Amino acid sequence: MSIEAIQNEIATWDVATLKKMMGYIAALRQRKEDPDFPNRMTALIDDKTPGRWLTQEEAEKRLGISPTSEE
Repeated sequence: MSIEAIQNEIATWDVATLKKMMGYIAALRQRKEDPDFPNRMTALIDDKTPGRWLTQEEAEKRLGISPTSEE
């Protein structure tokens, strides 16, 4: 399939599908540029050190998002 054919197909997608594909492409790019990224992320997620974790409320505050932003 050519890049042009892919571009033409993507142009017909709705916003939700575009966002999903953008997330997939960003993750794929990260894995290709940094093959050890999944292992490092797994180690970070598995780290149970209390000082390294935020509550959901603190994360929302730091990111400047409200709990209702997904509605």
